[in-house]
Amino acid sequence: MLTVTQNIDALHEAAGTRNLIHMHGELERALCAACGASTPWTEDVSIETLCAACGQAAMRPDVVWFGEMPREMERIYEALSRCDCSSPSARAARSIRRQAS
Repeated sequence: MLTVTQNIDALHEAAGTRNLIHMHGELERALCAACGASTPWTEDVSIETLCAACGQAAMRPDVVWFGEMPREMERIYEALSRCDCSSPSARAARSIRRQAS
């Protein structure tokens, strides 16, 4: 079973969910705006934080901001095309339809 969540917290992991996509990113990760590297992160992050992968000061929270495409949409669409049953919340279903348009 695949779980797709819009939540950016780690509550699914705490509950033991295994096959999980955080389509809006994760608060406990940082993303480099320069090279795209995503890394586990629990400390404060600022624009002065250096990326371990490329050395640039371009780190930000690894969450989807307004105007950005949610994460792993191709994987989500593929899973939806193969599934026998899905149970989206009304809000999630509206978001998926809007993204597909």
